[in-house]
Amino acid sequence: MFESEKDLFNKFNELKNEISNLKKKLDELDEEKEKWFNKKEELKIVVNDLIAKIKAVKENKDGVSSKVEELKKERTKYNSKVRALIEIVKELYKKKTELLLRKKLPDPSQIKSRMEKLEMTIETEALSFKKEQQIMEQIKQLKKQYNESSELLSLVNDIDKISKEIEENKEKAGEYHKKVQSVIREGQSYEEFIKISKEINKTRKEQEDAFEKFISLKREFKTYNDKLKEKLHELGKVKGRLDEIKHKQKGEKKSKQDRIIEEKRKQIDEKLKKGGKITTEDIKVYQGDED
Repeated sequence: MFESEKDLFNKFNELKNEISNLKKKLDELDEEKEKWFNKKEELKIVVNDLIAKIKAVKENKDGVSSKVEELKKERTKYNSKVRALIEIVKELYKKKTELLLRKKLPDPSQIKSRMEKLEMTIETEALSFKKEQQIMEQIKQLKKQYNESSELLSLVNDIDKISKEIEENKEKAGEYHKKVQSVIREGQSYEEFIKISKEINKTRKEQEDAFEKFISLKREFKTYNDKLKEKLHELGKVKGRLDEIKHKQKGEKKSKQDRIIEEKRKQIDEKLKKGGKITTEDIKVYQGDED
């Protein structure tokens, strides 16, 4: 695969450096990846909390709408009474006008007004006895006229009574109108609903961005992890080749040593044949103790 053992060692060291850098990069990516995953999960909790809030706002809004509806019904009821009473009083005014024209009677309300003014004059002004008697006589005549207009008086009383009812019902309708406005103001939730909706959309977008970042880093992590596997596989092959060379070198060395020992043994055998002296070193060679 390579021209020399030196090339293999160089490649081995190069692969080890690449693997070290890849592992470092993978650690960085894993840390960054987990950071964005945690961010996505945190934002998920925020979104859930906001959804719970907006549900509460909606429930409150629905409750306010129901209360406003009930108050509007009451307001409508009193307004309807006012309209009905106005129609009645219109008819009474019509009858009053017809009666005045038909009988040529003075208007009791005008008579009453004149009497009240005269009575006020007696109470507030310093009059002579004669002047006071004259005014008293006028009041007496006015009372007679007032009593004589009994039919007309009845109509006037009815008009006064119904006019009073109209005002009372108007006041009631006005009170309920104020209550409607007050409940709407106190339960104003539309702006809050919109505000929370915007927060939900904004947070969801941030959550989606965080998830996309996490997915992107996950893909990048896989790419570098695949590279690491490739480099580890390549390193294994180079190491295997180096082991083969080492094993071969060891075998060659042993073969060489065996040949030397064999040669020495032959020399010792030759020495023995000739009756030569055997040394301690020679004995070691025979016993296989020689290094």
